[in-house]
Amino acid sequence: MKKSSSSSDSFTNSDSDEKSEDSWIGLFLKKPENIGLLHIQETFLADKFNLVGLLKYVPNLNRCFDTIKGISSSKFEREETLLYYLLHQRYVLTMTGMAKMCERIMKSFYGECRRMGCEDYPLIPFGLSNNPRISSVKLYCNNCNNVFDPENSLSSLDGCAFGNTFPHLLTLTYKDKFTKKKYGNYVPRIFGFKIYSEKDAAKDKKNEK
Repeated sequence: MKKSSSSSDSFTNSDSDEKSEDSWIGLFLKKPENIGLLHIQETFLADKFNLVGLLKYVPNLNRCFDTIKGISSSKFEREETLLYYLLHQRYVLTMTGMAKMCERIMKSFYGECRRMGCEDYPLIPFGLSNNPRISSVKLYCNNCNNVFDPENSLSSLDGCAFGNTFPHLLTLTYKDKFTKKKYGNYVPRIFGFKIYSEKDAAKDKKNEK
């Protein structure tokens, strides 16, 4: 796994709601590892359908959900954290969540790809799995299809907070913003002459046949 080529080691969350900075979500998003997350809208949290299938990961689901919404005090911190991550995974797949994420990504909030030819193409956060505790967040370049490890606090975040569907649905939804750039591979040369490689030898053998 390659290291991310983000231009900075840390970033700040620009999605916090001023009115709810002292709410459970407001305080949660201030934690360094959670800075890359969005503030989930109340309208999304109001729909209990978004909890379907999460009981197997969060035994105290209803209590944790009430805590996130600010109805109950915090009691199961680990479960509350996990529930927010899993809800966030679903939220970023909605049109509202995707639009907010797209805006962030186009501003290079999560860093840029430094691969030759990618020309600072913005990186997209995602998880290797939709399930928790499988891997931390990774960064994907839609131009060269390379995956990077973040070099900032994002590296401590569970990848389930974004899941493995997000980057591909995002780039399909916003095709005009994620157009691929042409890039070529570096050709090693000595005194201006291309080095004859095993690949070239294999090609020549094939042509001889």
